[in-house]
Amino acid sequence: MKEDSPFTPGSPVPVELFVGRVEQIKEILKYIKQSASGRQENVFLEGERGIGKSSLAAFLRYLANKESFLAVYVSLGGVTELEELVRRIFEQILKEANAEKSLGEKFLGLFKKYVKQVDLFGISLAFSPPREELENMLRNFPEAIKSVMDKLKEEKSGIFIALDDINGLSTNPDFANWYKSFVDNVAIRYPSNFPAFIMSMR
Repeated sequence: MKEDSPFTPGSPVPVELFVGRVEQIKEILKYIKQSASGRQENVFLEGERGIGKSSLAAFLRYLANKESFLAVYVSLGGVTELEELVRRIFEQILKEANAEKSLGEKFLGLFKKYVKQVDLFGISLAFSPPREELENMLRNFPEAIKSVMDKLKEEKSGIFIALDDINGLSTNPDFANWYKSFVDNVAIRYPSNFPAFIMSMR
């Protein structure tokens, strides 16, 4: 029950303290490993605020890293536009790749004209393409993610993307249509060559 939950909204449990949900974790990890063979996998988690979805995502991200995935966590609280969803996904991919020296330059080259270095509490990256380019990435999301994975393939098994707090997007009917289109396009165009795992939480 929620009253007994050790989880606090906005404060994910550190990986080393994460316990419980063994069967759920095993099931999702099976899909993560399956996606490494080239089959794109999707998981949706839904539950009340404070039951530990973000903590579970953090733990799964840790496990995906151990499986040699580029593991990305994207916070989407308050986001209602698909263009902002896409912008945040690619910004987090750039940040994660930049944290690994061997990947950083490859990804900065891929999106160089839209990347800014922001000196705020240390050096960070901001991904700021113009609106029309975001709309293009939205329309061609499978191809955009595939270009990222092609850069990864020599060093990573695939890509793990956790989309946290999609509440604002899930009320937008365009989100469901866009996501279905993405999954359908991947299944048709890249049936066995799209090693991506996407977990969405609401």
